[in-house]
Amino acid sequence: MTLRLIAAHADAPPIDSDGLAALAEYTGLPVALAVLVGSDVVYLGSVGEVSEYAEAVVGEYRPRPLLRTAAGRAFLAFADDGERDRLLAIHAGPADAVGFRREVAGIRRRGHAISDGLADPEIRAAGVPVFERGLLVGVVVVVGRRTRTGRAVDKAARRAREWLDGGVAG
Repeated sequence: MTLRLIAAHADAPPIDSDGLAALAEYTGLPVALAVLVGSDVVYLGSVGEVSEYAEAVVGEYRPRPLLRTAAGRAFLAFADDGERDRLLAIHAGPADAVGFRREVAGIRRRGHAISDGLADPEIRAAGVPVFERGLLVGVVVVVGRRTRTGRAVDKAARRAREWLDGGVAG
């Protein structure tokens, strides 16, 4: 509960376990919910079977690096400029910060951030931002195997965005 309060400034996570289960079923891939606690990404839970490595990544309450994870990249891309600068100052060197800033417009246009082998060469993940009343309160992460095209994860990320935007009953 304390992590939830700190992370989302709310008394409950932005999506409960039933919602995560419905979202995993809708996307057809495992999903996890991440929040920002201070300057770290922390996963509050996941639904669906993932590899042993991915489980270590999305295991509950484990801080993760921002630039190497889909969740962290989504938090950075969809944060306001001041928050992005603060987080990049903590988590990235000058060259990495400049490089990431060049990606922000594309990530926002696409509607989700991608980690394609950044944390593990076999994992492709997409981070889809979760907003409440216009505030970024979490990121849903869709996890899949890394393939040459990455179509399954990207398609699932688009479906997650549709579900989060209310385009799907549930």
